[in-house]
Amino acid sequence: MNKYGWGRQLNVGRMGEELILNYLLDFSAHGKKHKKQLAKPIHPDDFLGQFLVSDVRKEKTYQEKDIDFLIMPWDKKRKVKIEVKTDTYHHTGNYFFETISNKEKDNLGCFLASKADYWYYVFMPQKEIHIIPLKKARAWFKRKLKADPKCFKIKKLGTKFGAKDKDYYSTEGCLVPREAVPGVTIIKIK
Repeated sequence: MNKYGWGRQLNVGRMGEELILNYLLDFSAHGKKHKKQLAKPIHPDDFLGQFLVSDVRKEKTYQEKDIDFLIMPWDKKRKVKIEVKTDTYHHTGNYFFETISNKEKDNLGCFLASKADYWYYVFMPQKEIHIIPLKKARAWFKRKLKADPKCFKIKKLGTKFGAKDKDYYSTEGCLVPREAVPGVTIIKIK
C-alpha cells in the first residue's frame, strides 16, 4: 500500500480546484473566446458566457455531498454541480475511481457517493481537465463490475494524518483506463 502525507495531498487538490475555479470564471466572462477550442467545454454548453460560478467548497452542506462548485445560468433556474479531483499520475493512462474513502470508518468513496453532476478530473502538472458525466460514468462502472468483478485493478492507498507511522487511514479504489470511460470531454489548459 502506498502511503501519502495529508498536507501534500491537500495542496495538490487545492491546485486542481483553483485551476478549475479560474477556468470556470474565465468561461463565465469570456465564453465565446473558447467556443471554437472545444465542442463541449462546460456542460450543458448552453451556459457559455451566461452563467454564474459559486464556490461552495467551504460550505458543510456541499462538503457532505462532495460538491466543490455550482454553475448557474443568470436566471438561477438550474444548477450544475461539480466535484474536482486532482491526480498527479497522468502517465499511467488511468483514472482512480475511489470506492472507499476511509476503510477504517467504512466511508463510501467519492466516486460512488458524490452528488455532483460532473467530475472535473484534473491532471497536474499537465493542466489537463477531463470532464466526466458522473451519473453516466457511475452506471457504466457498476455494469462493468457486475459483469466481471475483477475487470479493474484495485488500488489501496494510505493517507498519513499524524506524527506516528501508524497514524494513517486507508482508501481504496479502482484504476480505470481513461479511454474506456464513456462521455468524457478533455480540455488542455495552456
